[in-house]
Amino acid sequence: MEIYDAYTACHYNAFRPPLHGSILRQCLGQDSFSKVLDIGCGAGHSTVALAEFCQKAVGFDVSQSTLQQAL
Repeated sequence: MEIYDAYTACHYNAFRPPLHGSILRQCLGQDSFSKVLDIGCGAGHSTVALAEFCQKAVGFDVSQSTLQQAL
């Protein structure tokens, strides 16, 4: 069962505050990783922010509607 339909996913993506990068910088500092897995990535905002800290970032979500909004 889809939790988000295409309309909701689009609005979730459009109005999500861009806090991911600043929060990750506070938590991770200068740490780096070879790979990260973002489970429940939604539209991929955290996945993109995590890519700054690793060589490969992969996002996974069960909602096709939110994945279609992914960057």
